[in-house]
Amino acid sequence: MADQTARDQFQQARAPCPKRVPWWAIDWAVAILETIPDRGKGRPLGRPVNPLVKEVEMFATGSRIAEAAKFVVRKEAARKGEQLEDDEIKARADRLAREVYRNRKRDMPK
Repeated sequence: MADQTARDQFQQARAPCPKRVPWWAIDWAVAILETIPDRGKGRPLGRPVNPLVKEVEMFATGSRIAEAAKFVVRKEAARKGEQLEDDEIKARADRLAREVYRNRKRDMPK
C-alpha cells in the first residue's frame, strides 16, 4: 500500500456491507429491556427444588432412586393420612424419580 487512500479503498472493497439499524429501533429495544426487573444477587436461578426430591436424593444414597421415590411417596401419604393404591403410588413415584433425574448434578453418584 503506497498511501492512505489506496489502503482505504482496499478495506472498503473487502469489508462486508454493514447493515444500518435506525436509532429508533435501538431506543425501542433498550426501553423494552429496561422494563425487565433485575433478578437480584441473592435470588437463585430456576424454580425451588421440591422438598420431596431432596428426601429422595437423601434416601437414594443407600438404595436405588426408584425404590427411594416409592418409599418417600408412601411416607408422605401416611403423613397426610391418604390410602393410596399401588398404581397411584407407582405414578407418583415415577413423577418424583423423573424430577430427581432432572435435578441431578454431575458429581452426584448414581
